[in-house]
Amino acid sequence: MLTSHKQTFWADKVIVANGRDTQFLFPEHYHGAELKISKLQMLRLAPQKKLIKSNVLTGLTIRRYDSFKSCPSFSKITTTAEQAALQKHGIHILFKQADDGSIILGDSHEYVPAHKQADFGFEISTEINELMLEEAKKVIQLESWHVESSWAGFYLQGTKSEVFTKEIDNVIHLINGIGGKGMTTSPGFTQEYIQNLYQK
Repeated sequence: MLTSHKQTFWADKVIVANGRDTQFLFPEHYHGAELKISKLQMLRLAPQKKLIKSNVLTGLTIRRYDSFKSCPSFSKITTTAEQAALQKHGIHILFKQADDGSIILGDSHEYVPAHKQADFGFEISTEINELMLEEAKKVIQLESWHVESSWAGFYLQGTKSEVFTKEIDNVIHLINGIGGKGMTTSPGFTQEYIQNLYQK
């Protein structure tokens, strides 16, 4: 393998896990892949007195994530016009208070196919932020709703599989698209994948 700094590396096996930046390494293997990029927005509210001891989520979270669909009563959930407007932007409301008292509020989800990531900019949608704040104010009372910062995050996820994997010439292994659960599931997935790799 030759790097951009003209360094050469030799290996029996190479794992490439390049996240959303699929246009640089082996882009030809991602063009038709069943992957999409998720863009999310989050807010940080001003520090204030300790109020939230653990993560707080709302009913929008139950509507948003497929794992809840296995619950027997899921089909009985109704959606108001206001909730539908939030769901259009993939918004569900969550709160997390940091050690400094600031409150993380989120988040939204918008999608494009992986090979069309140029369609996503890095700009922050004021409309989405206002929708999140408006809904959050219905859930909890805070000392301050002053927004200190707002940011967009991006991650790649599969549309039909939990993780996208592809082997090239029995040497290079592309692993991507683990989605928004990477911090919790990637260590276990990586251990199992590497074990299987060397048992072949």
